[in-house]
Amino acid sequence: MRPKAQGRFKTKDNKFIPKGIYTAMVTPFTESRELDKAGVRRLVEWQIKGGIHGVVVTAGCGEFVNLTDTERKQVLDIALETAAGRVPVVAGILAASTGHALDLAKNTEKAGASAALVLTPYYVNPSAEGIYKHFAAIADKTSIPIILYNNPGRTKIDLDLELLSRLADIPTVVGLKECQRDIGWVIERVHHVGDRIAILAGDDDMTVPMYFFGGQGDIAVTTQIGGPEPVVEMWDALEQNNIQRAMDIHFNFAVPILWTIFRQNHPAPIKKLMAMTGHSAGPARLPLEPPSDAVAAQMKEVADKALAWYAASKKKK
Repeated sequence: MRPKAQGRFKTKDNKFIPKGIYTAMVTPFTESRELDKAGVRRLVEWQIKGGIHGVVVTAGCGEFVNLTDTERKQVLDIALETAAGRVPVVAGILAASTGHALDLAKNTEKAGASAALVLTPYYVNPSAEGIYKHFAAIADKTSIPIILYNNPGRTKIDLDLELLSRLADIPTVVGLKECQRDIGWVIERVHHVGDRIAILAGDDDMTVPMYFFGGQGDIAVTTQIGGPEPVVEMWDALEQNNIQRAMDIHFNFAVPILWTIFRQNHPAPIKKLMAMTGHSAGPARLPLEPPSDAVAAQMKEVADKALAWYAASKKKK
C-alpha cells in the first residue's frame, strides 16, 4: 500500500486540489455537427449518476480544436449548470498563444469553473522561460486553480524537472495532468513535485502504475464507454488497498478499452464507440474522420468483451 497523500497540499492555501477519476468529456454534436447542448447536459448527468469525481470539458477529448471560443463558453456554462456543484467542473485551456490562453482563463474563472487545465503552448515550440511565463501570466491575471497539462506526444514539449519545479511553486498551480508514457520519468516528477501539486494520469492505463508512486487520479476517457463505474471502482479499490480488484479492472477493462479507442483521429473513435455502446455524442467535426466499418466492428468486439467481463465480475462479488 502506498503512502497516503491526503493533507500534503496545504501550502496551496486550501485551494481546489484534483483527486480521483475525472472524465475528459467529448463534446456532443448533432448529426449536422452543430453543438448539441442537450447532449452536453445528458453526458454530464450520466457521468455524475455513475459516480464520477469530476468532469473536464473543452480539452483534447472535447475537440477544443474544433470549437469556437463561444462554443467553449457554452459547453462550460452548460456543464456547470448541470453539475450544480455536485462535482468539480474543469475547463480545458488549450491555446498556442499566451494571449488566447489568458482570455480563455479569464472567461473560465468568471464562469465559476473549479480549475483550468492549461496545456503547454503547441506548434510555436517556446523556450523553457517562455513556457514558464505563459503559465505565470495566467496565474498573475487570474486566481483560478491551474492544472498543468504535459502532453509531449501532441505538443512536442516535455516539461523538464527544473521547469516543473518552478511551475509547482506558483501558488495557483495545483496539479499536473501527465501524458508522459515513461513510468520512470513520471516517478521522477512525482518525487520532485508530488509534495506540492497533485499528479494525475493522462492515460487510463497509467492510473494504477502511477498510484503506487503517488499518483492522485486520472483524467479518463474510458469512463464514457458503458459509464464511469468500472474506472471509479478501480480507483476506489486502490484507495481501499484492494489491489487485486484494481488490477483486474485495469487489465480487463481500462487497458483494452483505451487501446482500442486511441487510434488516428482521436476523439472520433471514442465517439463512434460511444454510439455503438448506447450513449451517442454524435460525430466529430472535420478533419477528424470516424473509423472504417471494419475497424469499428473490431472496437465494438473489444468493448463488448470488456463490458461483459465487468458485468460478470460484479455478479461474482
